[in-house]
Amino acid sequence: IVTVSDFARTLTSNGKGTDHAWGGHHLVLGGKVRGGQVFGEYPSDLGPEAPLNVGRGRFIPTRSWEAVWKGLAQWMGVEDGRL
Repeated sequence: IVTVSDFARTLTSNGKGTDHAWGGHHLVLGGKVRGGQVFGEYPSDLGPEAPLNVGRGRFIPTRSWEAVWKGLAQWMGVEDGRL
């Protein structure tokens, strides 16, 4: 099973709630999945001055959302020449 979402929310309020933000939530589940891994780099600093924080808890992704598809295609047997 593969799930994908590009939806996220800011971590701080705009005074009436939170705003849309970047999301890159992908889950891969199944019997042969080696779990417990993060694809990309989890920020070591979540503070307001963190290098990847562009304000209000919006973090610049360290991998493009498309990056997950190559590994999944290879896992499903697609040859590298067809990627």
